[in-house]
Amino acid sequence: SDEVPVTLDFIKSPIIYRGDDMTESEARERDNRCWWTVKNEGDSIIYEGLEQGIDALENWFQQNGAYNGVMGFSQGATMASILAAKMYSGQLQHVRFQFLVCISGFNVRDTECSKMFSGDKICVPSFHTWGKVDKEINASRSMQLANNFHEPCTVPHQGEHLVRGVEFWPTDAMNTWVQALNLLALPMPDDTSQLNSFV
Repeated sequence: SDEVPVTLDFIKSPIIYRGDDMTESEARERDNRCWWTVKNEGDSIIYEGLEQGIDALENWFQQNGAYNGVMGFSQGATMASILAAKMYSGQLQHVRFQFLVCISGFNVRDTECSKMFSGDKICVPSFHTWGKVDKEINASRSMQLANNFHEPCTVPHQGEHLVRGVEFWPTDAMNTWVQALNLLALPMPDDTSQLNSFV
């Protein structure tokens, strides 16, 4: 078969998202999750809860080991990119993966966290896709996120953001890209000094 056999683990954020129009009990009943909420503080933008989410992911990797790849959608794609940046710069103890797939991700605006993306390109293989008619996430923000990576593969699609966008996701292109990575030849590093050999 030309398809890549995969096993997926879905990781739930520890943070319950409570919209302005719902009570805490309603939020818990709906079980809406997020990796952070945005807070404006003077001239700064703060992703409240971000460190809590990162700690939860560190614990997950500690318990389950390394993964070939990490995939995220929307805020989850940006969180995955933050993990890649922190992993690449040696800031995480347990998180290890070989590639990244970002679907409708966006550039980081948290004032402190965004500093990680202002230096060298992140040398973790990455695939990025977003909807050309996405009304939730502007395409320019998805492109900005992709441009933080070394030689990112970018494949925009014709769809929107949420359910209406799924049918347009370029899964064939993702499959071809993952196959071309030759994962058996990519290292699964025990320490971040090996991460430069990812590309």
